[in-house]
Amino acid sequence: MEYITPPALSNAWRQYHYMNHVRDKDAIIHCEDINQSLFFWEAFKHFFKIQVEPKEFIEATGKVRENYDVYQNSTKDYQYPLFKKYLKKQPIKVHSLVYSIIDSNIPQKGYKGIHYRAKSNIIKNLNGINLGDSRNFKNADELINKITQVANAETFLGSSCSWAKICPYFDTTWIQVIEK
Repeated sequence: MEYITPPALSNAWRQYHYMNHVRDKDAIIHCEDINQSLFFWEAFKHFFKIQVEPKEFIEATGKVRENYDVYQNSTKDYQYPLFKKYLKKQPIKVHSLVYSIIDSNIPQKGYKGIHYRAKSNIIKNLNGINLGDSRNFKNADELINKITQVANAETFLGSSCSWAKICPYFDTTWIQVIEK
């Protein structure tokens, strides 16, 4: 079967979970960004029991990008209860709060942030760990470290992003920050 991993961690993990769960030995992963997808895979293997490895990671072509729904059709749902059973170990809640808030001055496809002054005021008064951007990681270790912080936190405060969408795997409560 063929899967597509866009540059968002949570969407890539959703694909990997389905591939892993059905034990798809012939999985071909079409990647918007091969390096990021490989970092996502390394982090996935760090946190979850692996049943199979993908056959290959290849660059997503224009055809794949145009037919995005075809390649992710069976994987639109996150199925948290099903996939949580693959966790290697239950997280230990040692942080009370982690956060990541999107700034409305930084356009992100499909996501709305909050005004930069509101973001600044919130962050100034928080006592927690700022996870920063949920994209564009330098390496797999950086990603694993940040996911560990999410996993070990009681609460994630922030915008709708990959950090928020992986919280249910680790029973981390998400409080969404939106501007109306």
